[in-house]
Amino acid sequence: MRRAERHGKRHQWGDALEALRAARQRLEDCEEEVVSSARADDWTWEEIGRHLGVTGSAVAQRHGSGRKRQRKPQADDGQRSEEES
Repeated sequence: MRRAERHGKRHQWGDALEALRAARQRLEDCEEEVVSSARADDWTWEEIGRHLGVTGSAVAQRHGSGRKRQRKPQADDGQRSEEES
């Protein structure tokens, strides 16, 4: 395979991985909103966890105590985490 072809494939994979990262972030944001709304409607952590396929304590750890979920900083895109903003 020629160098130019390899570079093109690397670029395609990079684009695909970036799209996955963006989709994952949108999904996490959506989960945060839905869990918050369910809690506001008096759902228990256990009920929410059952529907998400995890334990109630796992959901409470991730979304609990009324605190804003902390995002992991991105290593190479120059963006800062929510805590740093």
